[in-house]
Amino acid sequence: MKGRKPTKAEQIYGQAVIQRCGCIACDKLGHPNDWPEPLEYVEFHHSSEKGAVKPLAHFFGYGLCPVHHRGATGGNPIPEGEPVRHDPLGSRKQLFFNKVGTDLELVEYAWSKLPLEALDQIGELTGIWSFEELVREDAKQRNIFENINSNI
Repeated sequence: MKGRKPTKAEQIYGQAVIQRCGCIACDKLGHPNDWPEPLEYVEFHHSSEKGAVKPLAHFFGYGLCPVHHRGATGGNPIPEGEPVRHDPLGSRKQLFFNKVGTDLELVEYAWSKLPLEALDQIGELTGIWSFEELVREDAKQRNIFENINSNI
């Protein structure tokens, strides 16, 4: 995936959300999500709206296992009704939103699960201490960017 390198605070967020939540879809659907090392199998999904380049973009991501992220099953069929965020055939994306949540809902869920230590480190580096503050800062930065572009 093309994108910019995450800031130190975004790296802290990404590592903490994967360690704490593992695959958010598995967690929300009640599937076992107790692998000993989530970082070995969980992939970081970037919000489609934010991508991986925009300011704060990496704070709008969350962890997904390969099955829920992109339908990777090692050649086995995906169980009927199992939601996939980036289904190769494109038929399970809406099911993912309906059963698991939208990107923004899942990012909010991820922020609610972050350990206090990670929130403190992120807050000290960015002044962003919560999901609500992230959304406000993102709106402020988008407004500044739009004003700059309209003056060009």
